[in-house]
Amino acid sequence: MEIQFLGATKEVTGSMTLLTTDSGLKILVDCGFVQNGNPEEMLKINGRPFEFNASEIDVVVLTHSHADHSCGAALLVKRGFNGKIIATQATADFMAINLKDGVKIMKDDVYRIKKAKPNSNLQPLYDEDDVENTLSLTRCYDFDTDIKLDDFTTIRLHRSGHMLGAAVVNISYKDGHKWKTIAFTGDTSGLRKDKPFLPQADKLGKIDYLVCESTYGNRVHEKNNLIQLFADMIKETCIDNKKALLIPSFALMRSSEILWWLREVYIENPEFNKIPIYLDSPMSIKAQRVVDNNREYWGEKWLERDNSLKSLFDWDVIQYIDDYKESQALNVKTPMIIVTSSGMLTSGRVLMHLENVLKQKGCQIVLVGYQAENTLGRKLLETQHKSISVNRRQVIIRAKVSQINLSSHADKNQLVEFIKTSRKGQLKKIFLNHGDIDACESLKDEIELHINDVQVLIPEYKEKFILK
Repeated sequence: MEIQFLGATKEVTGSMTLLTTDSGLKILVDCGFVQNGNPEEMLKINGRPFEFNASEIDVVVLTHSHADHSCGAALLVKRGFNGKIIATQATADFMAINLKDGVKIMKDDVYRIKKAKPNSNLQPLYDEDDVENTLSLTRCYDFDTDIKLDDFTTIRLHRSGHMLGAAVVNISYKDGHKWKTIAFTGDTSGLRKDKPFLPQADKLGKIDYLVCESTYGNRVHEKNNLIQLFADMIKETCIDNKKALLIPSFALMRSSEILWWLREVYIENPEFNKIPIYLDSPMSIKAQRVVDNNREYWGEKWLERDNSLKSLFDWDVIQYIDDYKESQALNVKTPMIIVTSSGMLTSGRVLMHLENVLKQKGCQIVLVGYQAENTLGRKLLETQHKSISVNRRQVIIRAKVSQINLSSHADKNQLVEFIKTSRKGQLKKIFLNHGDIDACESLKDEIELHINDVQVLIPEYKEKFILK
């Protein structure tokens, strides 16, 4: 088996890894887009030629549906791929939302770029037809099911946490008379049990090689009482200041997770029930339905809690805002909570709300996830200035800006504990990707400190290895 790393090497987004078997199969694990917050740069980077002929790829297997792992699949199809895309049902459902939304975002981005630069030749990377063709090639499989590609190669999906349907991908191949297995963590929550809806990741078990994410490989998550944190923010902003609390969120799963925690907060603080919660994102509303319709992927404790209360999806405190005019009409000068996308402030309705909220003393913006370099979210967190550019307009910052880490990525210690669930003495090599160089190197040191007799490598872009 030959492995070549074609994305997310020493960076956090753009996952793509090519496997070539002795029998001639070409398998792509994930096909994601780079996300750095600059639409023009992203269109150029993600639109570059592939390092392979798209028509020669036999199988694409997706760890999960986030854009940096799946949205390149539509471009792959546009350029000639006609094989099989393997995913869980929840991943396929989320991917459908993501790809369709991606068409709209790229069209809007290209329109703005050409308005500023009339000579630009940039175009959207795929269209609606490419999305439909991609979905038609997608085949859904349950966890713990053998997916036979040929007499020498089998794929098996295991739970990774992170989001509904997310998988650790195990690819077993025959090497001479022996079978060997390489596992891809994709993004993983590891052995954590604190993420709403999600089951704990399965143990890694009998594997020979591991490609492991390292997003938080140089950090340890703070242990926060989220119910208390949210309660304090709501009291300060909506009760004391009588203003709006804005929570920019990733549409796929994260918005539902936030609503889960807010429901728990409202149960403990009945006086909050007069404060309306608006889920103001068509994409988040669609994702909410996917979460509700894929309860077979929920962890048991979350199913029991949801049943013992009242279904989160029937909670009457939440108002779902689909129409854009209704979104414009929201008055941030009155007490309310707005959950909207996108989580890094890169596009969408959040920019309109951000302009309004930033100007209002007493309002608060709470960022709840990783903020990639060059995104508006990162700039807002780090700026030392009294104003910031939103939609090319300079906006004075009067509102409070906070951050809570709701990341579904395992941290440094949790990743090491997860790796320890592999069969002792069998794991030979670990390749670290999906993390910046500091995170990769820190995690490498931590693994070598706690796990013996395993080689840890940090691949370069396009670097190849023979697994033997």
